[in-house]
Amino acid sequence: MICRRLAEPAQYMVGLLLLVAVGQVCAADFEVVGTDNHAWFLLPSPETSVEELPWALAHYGVRDDPMVYRPVRRFAQKPTALAALGESFWLTLPPRSKRPDIIPVRVMRIQWNTSIDRYLVAPRTGMDLLPNIETDPNSPASPVDLVATLEGPVVLLEHGPGQYSMQRLRRGRWKAVTLPQGLEGQLLRLGIAHQRLVLLGERDEVLRFYWETGEGWTVPVEHPGLGSLRDLATVGDRLVVATEPEPGKLSLAFVQPDGLARLGTWSEPKVSWRILGTHGQMGLVKDTGELESSRIDPITGNQGPWTSFIPGSPMGMSPWPLLLAVAASIFVMLVLIRGRATTVLAKGLLPLAAIPRLCALFIDAIPGFVVVMLWQDAQPRLLLEAFTLSLDARGWGLYAILVGITCAWSLAWELIMMTSPGKALMGGHLQRVDGERPVWGLVVVRSLIKSLVLMLPILMITALRPPALQSPADQATGIIVAGRGARPGESEPEDGT
Repeated sequence: MICRRLAEPAQYMVGLLLLVAVGQVCAADFEVVGTDNHAWFLLPSPETSVEELPWALAHYGVRDDPMVYRPVRRFAQKPTALAALGESFWLTLPPRSKRPDIIPVRVMRIQWNTSIDRYLVAPRTGMDLLPNIETDPNSPASPVDLVATLEGPVVLLEHGPGQYSMQRLRRGRWKAVTLPQGLEGQLLRLGIAHQRLVLLGERDEVLRFYWETGEGWTVPVEHPGLGSLRDLATVGDRLVVATEPEPGKLSLAFVQPDGLARLGTWSEPKVSWRILGTHGQMGLVKDTGELESSRIDPITGNQGPWTSFIPGSPMGMSPWPLLLAVAASIFVMLVLIRGRATTVLAKGLLPLAAIPRLCALFIDAIPGFVVVMLWQDAQPRLLLEAFTLSLDARGWGLYAILVGITCAWSLAWELIMMTSPGKALMGGHLQRVDGERPVWGLVVVRSLIKSLVLMLPILMITALRPPALQSPADQATGIIVAGRGARPGESEPEDGT
């Protein structure tokens, strides 16, 4: 109970920092598209708006536990349409002002990497380019809907009120698709069910559904009295539509070739919302200052409780931050090694070697691991994500508890015994560089600085400076972790080169 109470404020404070770093979801205009194993969110990105990149594309994968979404790409303008299938994601971008008839198209993929236990995006540096969608220069169009089929993406374009066209990508080229007759005066949307295109037309509060066949389009199936169309999404291989039968009400139904299978009617959320289909399940996503999801049972129509998504660090989606951090640490270490050491050790002092010190640290961390992994249900990848600075808000709170317990446990032993359990097992103890016993104040200061270094574990690579193998905490307090054995004579300053 005590540890859980400690976890709550730590997680809360770290969560506030992450919300500043990652950005909260604005109530306006977020978009979502899902597949069996992934969900993609297009969100306002306040923290990068000053960099003229006000939109963020974020990803959630079903292997992420808890439900963490991470920004993966930033955009200067809001993408105009999204689609996803399997591990691939497509989007269209606004055309350039000089060429309003050319619509850029991009694609990216994401896969679960078992070696590092996380999702990785390809390409790492951006998105792959697809052939642009070309429209009539005299009648430029904007995408209404983008859907993905096994053969490739399909886009529904609007040239003006009531004027539509459709194109599909085949063998590297966009080709026109003939639309059904009698669409005049209708508002159109495009969906997909059972790998068949479904065109939805709305006019005079009547919905009409056209199914694509090998010979063209079916005769429309009309459904009066459903209300206005609010949203649609693919769930598994079925299409779900959301309508507003009356103000403040939300109705969901599966679209079938012979009609609709209605699920039920609920009170409509008072905030921005979308339908999300992922992992073969259907749910609603809404924005209340954070993203929340509620599953809807496709058989009974019962709605489950709302569960919050957690904003995560964008660095968790790429190995580059880790590689850059390691490269920077190696560079710093080379600078330190080549620099002239100023520490003079008293006669007979011998620093404990680096590997035993690392082993001692892990031994001292065992009580912290017991708390966060057994009592707080932390995942073993906690250390890896802390090393790459890609923890979510809860993860940073748990890691802070791990560091706090480790340092407090070690400090209690060091104040009494001048050694911790891990150091004792490795044959080490605390000693001042002049050979005297450290006073308790220096030991406390050393522990505080040590806790700050451990909160950024990548810094441990450069923590031990030769020849005295002092960490920043050791250097600040004039303490070394001495080992067994002795050196004859008094040590002199050594050149790290």
